[in-house]
Amino acid sequence: SSGINAEYGGKHLNWLPTCLVLLLTMPCMKGSSLVSACFKITRLPSQKSDFPLAKFFYADLELRRITAELDSFDGSKEPLRCQKLIERLRKTQQKVMEVLWCIVRSAVLEDTRASRQYRDKFPEELRGDHMSGPLWFGAECLAAGSSVLNHEHESDELRPLARHITKVMETVRTKLREQCLRDVSCYPEDLVDALRWYDYNWAEFEFSYVSRMCPVKTTEQLFQQHLTTILFSETTAQALKDKLITEEQMSSYDPVLMLAIPRLSILFGLEQNDGLLDLGQDYSAIPEYFRPHLTILADVKHSLTTLRREDVTSLKRCLASSIDPMQADTEVETEIQADVQADIQADILPDTRPATNTDILQCLYLAISSIADQMISNHAKDLRQMLHHTFKLNQEEHEDAVIMVLKTDEIRQITTTIDCIEPSTPF
Repeated sequence: SSGINAEYGGKHLNWLPTCLVLLLTMPCMKGSSLVSACFKITRLPSQKSDFPLAKFFYADLELRRITAELDSFDGSKEPLRCQKLIERLRKTQQKVMEVLWCIVRSAVLEDTRASRQYRDKFPEELRGDHMSGPLWFGAECLAAGSSVLNHEHESDELRPLARHITKVMETVRTKLREQCLRDVSCYPEDLVDALRWYDYNWAEFEFSYVSRMCPVKTTEQLFQQHLTTILFSETTAQALKDKLITEEQMSSYDPVLMLAIPRLSILFGLEQNDGLLDLGQDYSAIPEYFRPHLTILADVKHSLTTLRREDVTSLKRCLASSIDPMQADTEVETEIQADVQADIQADILPDTRPATNTDILQCLYLAISSIADQMISNHAKDLRQMLHHTFKLNQEEHEDAVIMVLKTDEIRQITTTIDCIEPSTPF
C-alpha cells in the first residue's frame, strides 16, 4: 500500500474508482483468475504519466466503460440516452486512435510502416489520421451488419474486411493493455510486430473504405498533377533566377505568388517546344487543367512568336507582379517623360525611345491570367497541393508546416502532397 501511495503522489486509494470500473468490465472470474486480476489492478499506470501507453490505457478504459453502459440497456427504449452515449463513444474512439497512432510512430520504424501515399487519391478533407475515429466507427457498424445509406452494394463488399479490422483492433488493444500493466516505458518486440501488423491492415481498410465510398483520383490524374507540379517548380526556379520574384516573397508566402506562379507557368510551358503544354501532343497527355483552353493557348503561343525578347520579358514581369501592361506602360511612360524633360533641360535628347506592343501584351496578359484564374477557381484543392510542393522545392530552408493568409477564398492554405502508391500488406 505504501508503495502504491508513493507512486501515485501519496493520495490514498485514488486508484479505487478505476479498479471498480475494471472489475465491472471484466467477465465473471473465480479463484486464481480473480486474484490475478486484482494483482494487475495494483500495477495500474499513473494517470499523470506522459508515456503514450499510459495515456492509451485510460483512454481505452473510458471507451470500454461507455461500451459496457451501451450494452447494459435497450437503446430503442431510451433513444436520447443512447444517442448521447454514441456521441461520447465516437469522441472517445477518436481519442484512442490518436494515442494509438502516437504509439505506432514511437514504436515502429517509419520505413517499415505501411505507405500512406495512397491518400493523395482522396479528397483533401479525408487525408490524415483525423479520420481514424470515424473509420473505426464505420467498421464497427459494417461488422455488425449495418450498411451505409445509398452505398448498400459497397457496404456488402467491405463487410468482410470490416470484420477483420475490428478483430485486429481488439487484438492490438488487448496487447497494449497487457503491456500497460507491465511497463509503460518500453515496447517489446512482439508488441512492435503486432503494431506493424495492425498498421498494414488499417492502411488496407482505409484505402478500401474511402475509395468505395468517395470519389478518388485515378492514377493518370495524379500523374498529370505531379507533372503540373514539376512545371510550377521549374517556372519558380527560373523566375527566381531571372529576378521576376524574390526569395523574400517565397519565404513570406507572398499572396501575389499564388496568382503569379500559375500564370508564369502557362507562359513558361508554351515557350517549351516539347514540354507539358506542347499543343502538338495527344489530347490526353495535356493535364485536365488546361484542356478547356487549348484554342486560347494556341493563339497565345502564336502571338508569342511575334514578340521581341524584351516584350516577352515585360509580359513576364507583369504576370509576376499582377500589374497589367497598360498600367505598367503608363508608369514607364511617366518615367520616360521625366527623363526627357531632364535631357531637354540639359540640351541632350535621347537617340531612341523604347517601343512596346502594349496592346498585344495586354491581350496576352488577360488571356493567360484568365486561364490561370479559372484553374484557381475550378481546381483550388489541387492547386494548394501543387503550390505547397513548389514552395518546399524552391525554398532555401524547408519548413514542417506551411500556413498562408491569402486574398482569395479559393486559396486559404497550402497542404501536403507526395507521390502515390496503393497500400499492400504481407499479412
